[in-house]
Amino acid sequence: MLKKNTVAYLGLIFVFVLWGSLYVVSSVVLQYMPTFAVMFCRFTIAFAALSIIVKTGSRKWNADETDEQGRSTRIDGQGWKYVILMGVFGYAIGVGIQLMGTKYAGSSMASLINSLCPVTISLMAVPILHEKLTGSKIIGILLAVFGVYLILGTGGNINLPGILMSIASVLLWSLVSVLTRQGLAKYNPLVITRNAIGVAAVCEFIFALIEHAVTHSTIHING
Repeated sequence: MLKKNTVAYLGLIFVFVLWGSLYVVSSVVLQYMPTFAVMFCRFTIAFAALSIIVKTGSRKWNADETDEQGRSTRIDGQGWKYVILMGVFGYAIGVGIQLMGTKYAGSSMASLINSLCPVTISLMAVPILHEKLTGSKIIGILLAVFGVYLILGTGGNINLPGILMSIASVLLWSLVSVLTRQGLAKYNPLVITRNAIGVAAVCEFIFALIEHAVTHSTIHING
């Protein structure tokens, strides 16, 4: 039997590989589908998959509608404010801008800039959540920023609009993450994510309709 720590690390590596490949796949799909149509498909599939996972996991939940860690599996009115904030500004707009950045700046550049999310979250948490920056955090932030600077400084084809979109996505996602952290701490993470992505899917459907009306973009499918 694998130890829990080993399983956790393997899971993190698996997520890291999936997340990195997402940028490459997105660059290919964007050649055939409009940006917000892609986002709508992504969030719809994610919502369906998470709904199945939540349903399966609910068998282990307690009778008082809490999970194994005592977190609520039912989001109340106060919690929905944060879920909608995350769904609209974090997923629908933030990730939408990120995908546009990927379209113009390229998958490698977009994924590189997005790797700064932990840095911006840590920095924003200081004035908003009054968290303290430890020495190890400061060293990690400096190394992350320096690493991105080294790669960006190597030259190559730099698409400024795409880079600015990617940076805007990082800043928006980080801000939403910090603003919703405390308000959603008492709820089950899977339920939060499922519901926020459901909100985002509705938003992306509206955005896709607007995108089609303005640009007359179409979906191209190769036979």
